[in-house]
Amino acid sequence: MFDTDQSGKISRSKLMNVFKALGLELNERKMEVYMGVLDPQKTGEIDFAGFRRFMEHDLIMNNDDENRLKLVEKIFNRFLIQTQSDSPQLSRDYFERFTQLLNEIFQKYSQLKSSIEIIISSIIYPYHSTNIITFEYQLRLIRYSLRQNLQIFELNKNNYLNQLFHHKLLILSSIIRHLSLQIAILIYEHNFYQLFDDNFFSHIIKIFSSDQNLYVCNTLAQFLALYISKHNQYELLNQIQKQSQNSDLIYNILILFDQDKQQLLIKQLNIYENLSDSPAIRAFVLKTVRYIIDEDHIISYLNHILEKSLSDYVYMLLTIISSRYEYHQSINKLSACLKGLFLYMKETDIEEIDESEQNILVNGKDESNELTESICCELYERNIQSIDLASIVLDTIQPFIINSNSFIYKFDFYSSTILMMLIKENNDHDKILAQLINCFEKLQEFNLLINIDYNLHDIIINHVKNKKRITIVYKSLFNLIINTINRKIYLESIYSILEIILFQNNDKLLQWDNQDCVFHFLIELIKKNFHSNQYPSWFTNKFLQSIIEKFVHNNNNEYIQASLIDFLATLIQYDLISPLDNYLTTNFIQLTHYSLGDVVRCSLAHAWFIILTKATDKNINKIKEINYYFSFELNINFNSLLTIIINQIPLLIGDGGHETEIQCLHLIEFIGNKNNELENILEFLINDGCSNEIKEKARQLLSIPNNDIIEKKSNEILEDELSSVLHWLEHPDEHMILDCD
Repeated sequence: MFDTDQSGKISRSKLMNVFKALGLELNERKMEVYMGVLDPQKTGEIDFAGFRRFMEHDLIMNNDDENRLKLVEKIFNRFLIQTQSDSPQLSRDYFERFTQLLNEIFQKYSQLKSSIEIIISSIIYPYHSTNIITFEYQLRLIRYSLRQNLQIFELNKNNYLNQLFHHKLLILSSIIRHLSLQIAILIYEHNFYQLFDDNFFSHIIKIFSSDQNLYVCNTLAQFLALYISKHNQYELLNQIQKQSQNSDLIYNILILFDQDKQQLLIKQLNIYENLSDSPAIRAFVLKTVRYIIDEDHIISYLNHILEKSLSDYVYMLLTIISSRYEYHQSINKLSACLKGLFLYMKETDIEEIDESEQNILVNGKDESNELTESICCELYERNIQSIDLASIVLDTIQPFIINSNSFIYKFDFYSSTILMMLIKENNDHDKILAQLINCFEKLQEFNLLINIDYNLHDIIINHVKNKKRITIVYKSLFNLIINTINRKIYLESIYSILEIILFQNNDKLLQWDNQDCVFHFLIELIKKNFHSNQYPSWFTNKFLQSIIEKFVHNNNNEYIQASLIDFLATLIQYDLISPLDNYLTTNFIQLTHYSLGDVVRCSLAHAWFIILTKATDKNINKIKEINYYFSFELNINFNSLLTIIINQIPLLIGDGGHETEIQCLHLIEFIGNKNNELENILEFLINDGCSNEIKEKARQLLSIPNNDIIEKKSNEILEDELSSVLHWLEHPDEHMILDCD
């Protein structure tokens, strides 16, 4: 009827008649929007297939949709006005928030997507040529469009990047260069290939490689690696080496290729010859050193690092050895250097370094001995103290001792050094002592302590007793004892340490950390002893009561109180004390009154949950009375306990945080039967819960369906947030500026 020439297409004027026939009265603005959807290529004609898709997908907007679109368009234009004011700026944090809201709009109102694409297209073309802030806004919109796969048709033109990279504002701002490179990467990821000639490629290297901004450097490497691999033009790496003003660029690119390509290119470009040092080169070496057969280049590179920083040298040496050992590459010379460090830590005279101490992985050739000796000489000439070296090495080596298959356990000099340093009488350096204990504990765990004719556990305990120590020492000692098979004898030996930490007044700040450490130790002790039930003689009612009296009534540190609660909850969980014990219940109630810290609230909520589940199991299943390890007063009955817990829940929630509210919801869910008190709590959480997760969980427990009212509220929230962004843009003086990129 409307396609009079039977071409299968109709013009804009005829489309207006189609809409009139459908009962749709369109103003000029709506018509422009629909034409943008139906005729994105701007041919002036619409085919039937496109029109049918348009109608089938319900893309026709109602009045609410049009109001939303007007609001979105106002925000787009207000950002544009802001960038073109007398004091141009782009509020990047609000822009990012706006794009997040746009994503929600696309999910809820897909019929608006095409219209928003048209608005974006109208803003980003043509490029602004004088105002750098407006140009940045355009680039951010382009980046957003590519990330969200919006149909911005100009982006797939073959010469698009050529135009972008020759824009005259590019040279003025690192932000602009960074955005341009991100756009280039996205274009290639969308397979809009754009091939450059040599001159243009040289232009890219010149304009971007001179920028020292880390974001620009990394993004340039990503783009060039993508471009070279997409077009299989690896010969361009030679051009980059010659023309780049950033010597790190070649390493940043190489590190992005796959393993096979890296190995080939490293060999072709002779990368490992005469390596300098920089963070980029270190990252490159750590990723590729496992491919290199010859250790000499690596030794030479490490020597450059040693000249600048001993700690960096130790880290790089250990990490390189670990990587090469994992990939079965030679480490003979590198391990000879490592041996030199350990011999120096033991304060071995250089003359005592002989072949008899060589490890099985370090051959006995003179070259390895010379490397070991040269490291010791270098340290001696630089007047490095053995204690300082030990601090660096032991700190750096901690991640490498965790795995029993680690390279470090293949060296005899490692274990001999650890043992020798532990038996020294002078162990005043707390951090070193803690690290030595950690190393010893791992040697014990992996059964690598052979033919030791002295009791190192007693020696270590005496070291710790000799003076006040910092928390990491106690933590290492407790961990060692917990993981020792015959731990009971050593548990008896450390009571004096526990007594000092828990009950004597020391430096407040250090004391709190140490006390927290003790409670975590006691918790682990209970878990480890669960099946054996072999506890030390000091683990008694009196000990437990002293702790409760001290830390419930006389402590104002909420973290210590929370650790105490976790400890008491663990006693209940592992059936060491009855969940109905009235003394424990009374003290938990007092903790609620004494401390309103959220850390305490969360621990209390968790403890009440454990008490309730244990008591319920005992009540329902009529479990035979257990002979509990601890017992104080007569037990309360189950119904009294349930009443107490229900009364405690609103006190815990109060101003509680997310985790506290989650724990309380677990409690309410377990209780099951809802009384008025619990229903009031759930209604409070539905309205004022810390997160949507809390509100939804409370709604489920109260059996309120997620119906159309909730959906309507969600739509209102989205529109309110859009209005809030617009209000800020129109009245920036009324808001705090939080500008971030």
